[in-house]
Amino acid sequence: MEITKELLENLYLNQGLSVRECAEQLGLPSHGGISYRLKKFGIKSRPNRFKKGNQINKGRRRFGRENANWKGGKNELTICIDCTNEFYIYPSAKTNYQRCEDCRKKNQISNELKGRKFGSLTVIKDAGRKKWEGCSRRLWLCKCDCGKEHTVRANDLKEGKTKSCGCEQYLTGEKSPSWKEKIEVKCGYCKKVLRIHPCKAELYEKHFCKNSNCYGEWIKKTEARKGAKNSKWIGGSSVSGFDAYAKKIDFAEKVRPSPRNEKLLEVTCAYCGRWFQPSTSQVSQRTRALYGGGGENRFYCSDHCKNACPTYRKISWPEGYKPATSREVQPQLRQMRLEIDDYTCQKCEKTINEAELHCHHYTGTVQNPIESADVDNTIILCKQCHKWVHTQEGCRYFELRCGKNTDNIGEQNN
Repeated sequence: MEITKELLENLYLNQGLSVRECAEQLGLPSHGGISYRLKKFGIKSRPNRFKKGNQINKGRRRFGRENANWKGGKNELTICIDCTNEFYIYPSAKTNYQRCEDCRKKNQISNELKGRKFGSLTVIKDAGRKKWEGCSRRLWLCKCDCGKEHTVRANDLKEGKTKSCGCEQYLTGEKSPSWKEKIEVKCGYCKKVLRIHPCKAELYEKHFCKNSNCYGEWIKKTEARKGAKNSKWIGGSSVSGFDAYAKKIDFAEKVRPSPRNEKLLEVTCAYCGRWFQPSTSQVSQRTRALYGGGGENRFYCSDHCKNACPTYRKISWPEGYKPATSREVQPQLRQMRLEIDDYTCQKCEKTINEAELHCHHYTGTVQNPIESADVDNTIILCKQCHKWVHTQEGCRYFELRCGKNTDNIGEQNN
């Protein structure tokens, strides 16, 4: 069958058939051919009034209460006890709901805070709504204990921002509502009994009378006890007290009271193991690191120990790595040898305060691993002497052999 423009207009526009129905009527396998011919013939889409379904219902179909012919279904027609309007409700809900939906909402709002007390305010009734900061807010008429009526926002009542009509801010002494919350303390100078809030008692150790010179007199009295004149003075900020810091780091560090002054703190050096007195900044940095502050911040008695330590700011294979370090020596072995050699280089006799000291093995740890932890197989040398020893024949790094003798060391020393 030849499909002409007149035939397609009759089916699509006049009879109101859809594209699929037109394809079925003309015997086509799909509706694609109809859509193609509509564009080819220039036939525009039909108006909405011809679409299927709109010929019966103009506009969308309505169900339930929106339909004008709805008679309530299983619900029964009931009269509201407030507005006397008729509304439909399910029979089993008649006893609980005797008001229409609009009246129920109004009654719920009006009884939400009615009769409740917030501080000194008692809610009387709903005062309507009012625009507040661009939003509509519900207001409540309240009566204060002093007899005045005051209009308050619902949020201010619930959040406790407004507790009175404003009369409580002028009450002082025992009449103030916060009087019971305060506690008694003594003035730090004149010992007079004061009443303050608990949070201030936790914030400050001493408290002073208001509108008096007690604080000024106390300052003058304490200024005369500053520094060495004070009985509790232990040396200033450059030293740390044992009682103040020992309990904070004793689980990770060796601590003890100083033999010269029991009030001072002593710890061991992470490199050489000597006892020394750390500064307050060193102790605070180490404490911060132990309690999750990042880093390690270990204790070092001098800059030489800090630079010689194989773990201080080091990575496994840093750029410019040189084997002339004490990286391969066990920390306990190094500290034992340093104590035996009195923290002094056995070749040039420089002390640990003058140069970096390393622990040198007579025989290589790879060639003789059994004696690698033997104290008698080691000797203390400074950094320069340690480099010199490894330049001697039989002890070079590439040879990895070191004879157990000190002849070369003795000859160079002479």
